[in-house]
Amino acid sequence: MSISLVQPSRMLDLISQLSCVMDFEEKLPSNVFINEDFHFAFFERPLLSFDDIFSAMVSGSILQFGSEVFVKFSGNDLVAGSCLSISGADVDGDSAYLSKKSEDFFGGKFSYPIILFNGGVDWVAVETAYEELGVIAIRSSAENGFFNDFIASNFISCDELKELANKKTADGITARAFASAYCM
Repeated sequence: MSISLVQPSRMLDLISQLSCVMDFEEKLPSNVFINEDFHFAFFERPLLSFDDIFSAMVSGSILQFGSEVFVKFSGNDLVAGSCLSISGADVDGDSAYLSKKSEDFFGGKFSYPIILFNGGVDWVAVETAYEELGVIAIRSSAENGFFNDFIASNFISCDELKELANKKTADGITARAFASAYCM
């Protein structure tokens, strides 16, 4: 396993970086992103439970962007141990570990929201306890490349979300809320 704990001073720096692209006071399904330089895709949560998808996403990110991937539990709260770094040395092992440990939030130490992102904040994914969907924002400058292709193939696009929004079901209601916030 190559996952490592992010130290408090670094965690504070990362949260500061994230606050330049997202509003921690906003809650899904509202648009939590404050920068218009993103395009969006959606996923069924919890993403960490789909360790094969998560593992491939992390590998693709490291391959394209060359930086580690972070998993931050408990939103922007500075809870000791709530931010972890994946360097890429054992992505499958790290993904399996996170999948298992996130089932009970590391024994109840942490909570939602969960924020996943890379070191350059080229992409940020957010999921909360109250919504069935999470959202991933990808910088427009990163639209070309393996990572974006992976997301387009494995996540829900705005067009697909708009289709779901036409259904008169609970899923349709959720899709409408996300589509109106992210896909207009």
